[in-house]
Amino acid sequence: MPVRAGTMGLLRFRAPWFPAAYIDDAAASARAFRDGWFYPGDMGVLTPDKVLHLKGRADDVINFDGIKIAPLDIEKVLLAHPAVVEAAAFPVPSKLHQQIPVAAVTLRQPASSDELLSFARQRLGPRGPARVVIVRSLPKNAMGKVLKNVLAQTLVAPLQPSPDSKLPG
Repeated sequence: MPVRAGTMGLLRFRAPWFPAAYIDDAAASARAFRDGWFYPGDMGVLTPDKVLHLKGRADDVINFDGIKIAPLDIEKVLLAHPAVVEAAAFPVPSKLHQQIPVAAVTLRQPASSDELLSFARQRLGPRGPARVVIVRSLPKNAMGKVLKNVLAQTLVAPLQPSPDSKLPG
């Protein structure tokens, strides 16, 4: 179903030259090819001028109390801060909020987590991270891709809110 301009949605495509299935992978074909459409698993936002902005993989989107947050949006904002070298945003599971948006950053110069959190939340509002954690390095695979699942697993216990704590926003 189409979404209105400015709303993040799941991309789908169709054209006469698109394949109808993956070779030898019925399960993946069932997920990606439906009713003549190809669903690559990517999210995007279409502007009123019909410009498509990719927001990342659908399985990477953070669901914070029903608010869909693209990690890429958080990362772009944090990378705009002069102290930040690298940024990775990811969800941390929460019994209260489904998922909590958290970001890990590496720095080129001193900055506090509170300063970076304020910087991001001023620009993103409720789509900003609930926490920013400063790390020495981001875990990466052999191709250089940040291992967000490792970050989430490493940081999940210390970041779980206590029953009486409230998240900003």
